[in-house]
Amino acid sequence: MNSTTRLAHARDGQVVARCDAWSYEPASGIAPQRLNAALEQVGFFPGERDEEEERLSSAALALEALEQGCGLAVDAEAVRGPLPTVVPATEG
Repeated sequence: MNSTTRLAHARDGQVVARCDAWSYEPASGIAPQRLNAALEQVGFFPGERDEEEERLSSAALALEALEQGCGLAVDAEAVRGPLPTVVPATEG
């Protein structure tokens, strides 16, 4: 695999939490509580029982966490292929 899912929670224009879904580690930042709670709610973080069950991908779990934890709804067609990426414009 050559890519990963990254989540960020922004409030009032400031990023308050970041999470790299590749590592299944809790979000970090100045206020990661909301993002971590949403990830925990959907079973994002691996546990002992996960060895016995088939887990969803980190990207699927991250999307589920955003939908449930933040009240977002994403159309399945929007995520069938590669996801769009926002890249800051450069001068020149």
